[in-house]
Amino acid sequence: MKRYIVLVIVVLLLAGCGSKSSLGIPTGGGGTVYTVGGTVSGLTGTGLVIQDNGTDDLVVAANVNSFVFATALSNGAAYAATVKTPPAGQTCTITNSSGTVAGANVTNVAVACTTSITGVVHETSNISSPTTWTSDKIHIIDSSISVSSALTINPGTIIKFKSGGYINVSTGGTIIADGGTIATSIIFTSIKDDIHGGDTNLDAALTLPAAGDWHGVKLSASGSKFNYCEFYYGGCSNTAALEIYSSNGQSATITNSIFAHNGDTDKINAVPALDAGSGSAGTVITGNTFYDNKVPLRISKNFSIDDTNSFDNVVSAPTNSQPNKYNGIIVYGCGSVTSNINWSAAKAPFVIGNPIDACNYFNIDASASLTLGDNVVLKFFSGGNITVNGTLTADAASGNKIVFTSIKDDAHGGDTNKDGSATAAAAGDWQGITLRANGSKFNHSEFYYGGNSNTSPLKFYGSNGQSATITNSTFAHNSDTDKISAAPALDAGGGLATTVITGNTFYDNKVPLRISKTFSMDDSNSFDNVVSAPTNSQPNKYNGIIVYGCGSVTSAINWSAKKVPFVIGDPIDACNYFNIDGSASLTLGDNVVLKFFSGGIITLSAGGILTQGAGDWFTSINDDSHLGDTNGNNAITTSAKGDWTGIQYPVTAPGSAWVTDKRYADWSNILYATNTSHTP
Repeated sequence: MKRYIVLVIVVLLLAGCGSKSSLGIPTGGGGTVYTVGGTVSGLTGTGLVIQDNGTDDLVVAANVNSFVFATALSNGAAYAATVKTPPAGQTCTITNSSGTVAGANVTNVAVACTTSITGVVHETSNISSPTTWTSDKIHIIDSSISVSSALTINPGTIIKFKSGGYINVSTGGTIIADGGTIATSIIFTSIKDDIHGGDTNLDAALTLPAAGDWHGVKLSASGSKFNYCEFYYGGCSNTAALEIYSSNGQSATITNSIFAHNGDTDKINAVPALDAGSGSAGTVITGNTFYDNKVPLRISKNFSIDDTNSFDNVVSAPTNSQPNKYNGIIVYGCGSVTSNINWSAAKAPFVIGNPIDACNYFNIDASASLTLGDNVVLKFFSGGNITVNGTLTADAASGNKIVFTSIKDDAHGGDTNKDGSATAAAAGDWQGITLRANGSKFNHSEFYYGGNSNTSPLKFYGSNGQSATITNSTFAHNSDTDKISAAPALDAGGGLATTVITGNTFYDNKVPLRISKTFSMDDSNSFDNVVSAPTNSQPNKYNGIIVYGCGSVTSAINWSAKKVPFVIGDPIDACNYFNIDGSASLTLGDNVVLKFFSGGIITLSAGGILTQGAGDWFTSINDDSHLGDTNGNNAITTSAKGDWTGIQYPVTAPGSAWVTDKRYADWSNILYATNTSHTP
């Protein structure tokens, strides 16, 4: 009786917090207030929800046999009561569900629940012939069973596992578990879970379910399907609640399912709730919800994944969304993308490999491609990299972006390694992306904290060169090597004539950009962050466009970038020069500055053309008066005559003596060269 009184008080208090009668009828207005209530019979477990007119809910707990809702009903007011959600395995009917208040409280509304679960069955035998599990019983897995034939699990079925229990689907076996709708989901959970199927172990509240209560379901064969399934409290001893397992790869379909409270190992490289790291090309993972797991999901590089999966429970519990602790999509490292793959999941970052097994990289095969969707984030551990022998497309729409960054970068994709401020992202946290083939594209892409061990976050590589398009992208905080000859943030030194590098922003790198002599460079790129951060623009330390030395200009190209100087070659490899072939030309825009290291020179073959713009300068790398302290030595070295050689053409024919000639540059704008008498 005390429980009844408490329930009535709670309901009345709730109804009084700004609520009104469920039917929108006038309140008592100072007259007699009537209530609608009744009794519940046959209820076991928890979860019955009774509604008045489908708006105001009343949850009836186990062992409470009375209910009251809807205060302030006037005499003659109509009422309606319905059952919204019966407990799992029970069927509920309601009598006297509607009527009118006739001068007295309504006390004879009755809800009768009967259980459709006639008991439990302990599944102890391996399944070697077609079998169906039905929802009229709770299926208990005491230890483990093997499935080598077709196991069909009907909608609404509950499977509970004792400690360490698991199911292994072996060769010839499949599980077809299609719940049909969220209301009839198939449940895989702990024997201690009283919310689903009631107190199956009959210990009342002595034990509570927890992550790692049971192992999981392992798929060692292809063809299984899980739709509207729910996996709770699995992952014992660093296993997955559901795993696609095989060295050769298997496929499965997992859709519209829930993975929650899984995983007993507290680290980012723990086995996730759903481990599809061995999933082959036919694998489908869409529309699922992952929340309150240690690690939610691991995928292979051989199937696509869209943005339909959720990585918190915000839809069902907006005030208690319970994101996963290490909230990322782990990509199984090493190996290759072998077909045309799309990754568009943007709710959690992709994490490449893990910090333990050194598989922090992968390749894209020559016949394969990887396409990234808008707002996708890729995070890398130390040494992480991607080698592109096919194509990588990261082409975000205006207003969106695609990010490549460090696992320690909490500003993009959140605190994925869940260490708070214990680690901070820094230049050189990961290596980079190497392009060994033509055709990759990066638009509105952002590269942060790369360049480990003197590498470039994005690099063209190959003796024959490659072409790519890099537009409207950002390169910041890259490179761990502090010298002007360090690998730049964007190394296009192997770029072919069709390469396009426009509209990008480079800031707070050691060296921003290197180009080849085969493609043009306009003035659309920025070399500080002044547009976004006018009071903290963070220019690059060695702020120049490095021109890959040696070799020749072989076609008609234009250089018009004037925000930073072009720096010819570097002081290490003695490639501080280039030639302009007889059929080629280099046209400079206005106010362009070219800087040279010791011995630097431009030569012209007979017929080669160098066209100077107004206000152009050809000068020494030590000259800080033209576009700044490019060699970053704070005037430790000063410019002097003879710092570089000059601009030369053959007097008569190729191979004869060379001279510097005014026809190819204004003498007044050539500083500190060997073959001039000019002094500043």
